[in-house]
Amino acid sequence: MEIVGLPGTYSLTANAVDEPVARNFIVEEKPDVVVDIVDTTNLERNLYLTLLLIEAEANTIVALNMWDVARGRGVRIDTEKLEELLGAPVILTVATTGEGIEDLKDRILYEIKNKERRRKIEWGYGDNIEKIIRELQGIIKKDEALDKYPSRWLAIKIIEHDKEILKKVEESPYKKEIFNMASNIKNERKLS
Repeated sequence: MEIVGLPGTYSLTANAVDEPVARNFIVEEKPDVVVDIVDTTNLERNLYLTLLLIEAEANTIVALNMWDVARGRGVRIDTEKLEELLGAPVILTVATTGEGIEDLKDRILYEIKNKERRRKIEWGYGDNIEKIIRELQGIIKKDEALDKYPSRWLAIKIIEHDKEILKKVEESPYKKEIFNMASNIKNERKLS
């Protein structure tokens, strides 16, 4: 088993120096499992990355760390419901004491041995945007160089005008089609 520690990040958008390193490894290398260590005391901020990992089709395990601090503040977490909503296993951990670490290791081994991907969860962006995402996915799938990435994730990154992704699109023989389709988003925003 090879374990790779990636730089800590709150996002997979290539803005900060560390974000492209983490993102490129996860999206291009497609590791068997990605353990997303989440600060349980600040779930709202930290689950954003979790959603991005799942949207990038990473086989994600969520380690809700600092569980002792959250519990001490009276926080209750329905891990079964959270697993259902995310479509990913959720393990409560306390790194400083080792609580939950054996459960986390067991879950990592289970995911690797069974190589089963969790059910795919998709978050909707509204009918008009979803239509453009689906059309972009169709174009992306025609280009072998782009099709190595999860097509929905790539379509969303194109719509977000992610600079690093747009550089990859510039090399595509379908770039004109892709950029024309992505420009429809601007038109959608003007109409709303």
